[in-house]
Amino acid sequence: MNVDVAKIVIAAASRSFRETDYIGWYREGRIVGAVLTVLTQESMALVPTQLQPRLVECLRAKLGIEEFSRLQIRVCEPHEAISGEELGVKGIRGTGVTGVKG
Repeated sequence: MNVDVAKIVIAAASRSFRETDYIGWYREGRIVGAVLTVLTQESMALVPTQLQPRLVECLRAKLGIEEFSRLQIRVCEPHEAISGEELGVKGIRGTGVTGVKG
């Protein structure tokens, strides 16, 4: 992920998510991840219906179509494991809620 795009992705994630969520590199220079703190099962339902669309809207507004089309945005529940193969990176396995690969 190019440095300018990475800055935009991290800024968009910071604006899209809450102060209690953690945003950072899942794989330096390639995958930005976020761990969303959830207090209740009901708040987990907000991720795909409110938080992810807000992130997508923010990224579309800041990036050109070509740069945006290169991103992969993945949302999963805490019990799901994100494998590197799913994100196109071999040898990575972990858990998370949101990942943006570019």
